[in-house]
Amino acid sequence: MFDVGVGTLVLARGATQHYLAAGSFLIDVFYLGIKDVMFKSLESEDFKMYMDSMEAGSPMVAVDPGYARKLLRDLAVWSQSIGFAPHRDFAAVEPIFGDVSADASDAVFRFGRDGKPVYMPGPGDTAASMRRRIEQLQKYLGDHGFETAA
Repeated sequence: MFDVGVGTLVLARGATQHYLAAGSFLIDVFYLGIKDVMFKSLESEDFKMYMDSMEAGSPMVAVDPGYARKLLRDLAVWSQSIGFAPHRDFAAVEPIFGDVSADASDAVFRFGRDGKPVYMPGPGDTAASMRRRIEQLQKYLGDHGFETAA
């Protein structure tokens, strides 16, 4: 994820032996932060199929829940510092972590690439949305405070 800039963080908790509550966070560690958030209540079999499909797209790596919560917390703070708020559903779904403490992890995250945010347009970005995002980065960082991978 830190090499390509984007990834998905998934946290599942057992509501019962056969049902899980799952939060999925699409994250951009290069500039945009928490891009999308999903919450689902699933049967354990459906969750396994979901994870298998995720694994088929790119390898999944298990991490400690404290690390995951700290990653999300630090990424939200960093992306807000350059003008990009977390996805509107982040505050509603993040409590799935329960009493897991982000402070239990001593991980240090470096966002951006070589210390600078990197704007990478997505497949659905229009010319207008690309212009708005670049203007946002310029407002917070100046003309040379970020890179573009357009």
